[in-house]
Amino acid sequence: MHYVAGSAQLFRTFHDQQLDVDCEWLPSAGGAFHCLPPAAAVSFLDAACEQPVIVDDSLEDGDFISAAPQTGLCPEESPRPRASYRVGMTLALGTEDGQPLLLYGLKDSKCQPTGSHPGQLGPPYIHVLKPVSEAELVAGHVANVSLGGGLSVRRIRADDGAELTLGVTLANGTGCKLQAGGRCVPGILSPVSGSVLPAPLYADANCEQRSFSLQAENSCGPADYGMETQADGLHLFALSLAERVYTRTEADGAAGAAGADGTPGVACELAVPSDSVQYARGKDVTSQFPLAQQRRTGEGPLFLSRLVAPDPARFLPLDAGDAFSDADNNACEVWDTHDSALRCLPYRSRVEEAGYFQDEDCKLQLYRRATDLDGLGSNAAEVPVTDLLHIANGAESGPAELSSLTAYDGALYQIISSVCRSAKTAPSVELFAIDQPLPLSLLPSVELKEL
Repeated sequence: MHYVAGSAQLFRTFHDQQLDVDCEWLPSAGGAFHCLPPAAAVSFLDAACEQPVIVDDSLEDGDFISAAPQTGLCPEESPRPRASYRVGMTLALGTEDGQPLLLYGLKDSKCQPTGSHPGQLGPPYIHVLKPVSEAELVAGHVANVSLGGGLSVRRIRADDGAELTLGVTLANGTGCKLQAGGRCVPGILSPVSGSVLPAPLYADANCEQRSFSLQAENSCGPADYGMETQADGLHLFALSLAERVYTRTEADGAAGAAGADGTPGVACELAVPSDSVQYARGKDVTSQFPLAQQRRTGEGPLFLSRLVAPDPARFLPLDAGDAFSDADNNACEVWDTHDSALRCLPYRSRVEEAGYFQDEDCKLQLYRRATDLDGLGSNAAEVPVTDLLHIANGAESGPAELSSLTAYDGALYQIISSVCRSAKTAPSVELFAIDQPLPLSLLPSVELKEL
């Protein structure tokens, strides 16, 4: 299944037409690839983990699921086989005295108690699971295709001819992961400290070279390379363990005297040990790794940026693409607007509820620029209010509602202890109110198609 806008095609999922369920490709215990139903948390009724059930009130008799993986995968580790199930009848299980029902699960290949279900005290939505044989699942065949430029790709071809890239490898067969900008890098990568909270640390006593950090609980081993985004893109570095790390602090006394303009001085001090492993940067090794090319695909109001083979003569996408973008290069998210179309709403235009209201009944919501959108959101200062949009989810009863927004500086109310009261704290962000209704046709339309 693909989202299609003009000639741009964004992969959404494979769909098993016989079982009528979305699916993903994974190896079976015998090594063959099959398209498995969506993953879900499987439990067991017995201490031997032989009676599978699932606790989920959204499932119905006849649905299909597969057992969720127990743990995440390390780089270069192959996906683990997963069992597939057909959801069976609902059991109203519980003990006669109403005590919780003990459930079990597999952890590190051992059957262990995982928790309890309220049994007769709660809703009866424990479903029996019936195993699905591999013969009932769509099968596929994997082939390695050399792309030149130091890269190869693993492609799976389903029995009906549908194809998908499973992964990218270096020329020697080592798995690698495509990074921002197109470099394909194997192993475990350590981000430069301070790229996300907390504050940066340094591997030298002058606080000039930022260290690279990796959480100590990482179970996949030590970092292989450090990564840092610089003005010209992603750079990769060889690493060595940092014997000491330092932090910048505002200094007191002569050693950190204030500057002539009165700004506080800065000292470089030994940092308090943390729960992360710190590395010192070595040689820049960026050029050692092959670089995929970025190519714009599609004609029309939306396009898709894809990473493709280094050889420009061979157009073989290495990734599924992240999101559609418009003519101004603004990424957008596909929404079901319930107006007989899917539409693409720019991330930069998104807003979210701010926790403040315009009225003393707390019914007229106020909004703030959206956050947590992987850097694509509207919380950048350069996005003007005229570009902000509010969309109210539609339903079967009617289409979504699209509106413009306007800056708001009026009275503020909040819900405090379940009561609408005058706001006691001032907002730390700019607030917006819904302004005028807009036609949904302002947003580019997208279709969902089987290709």
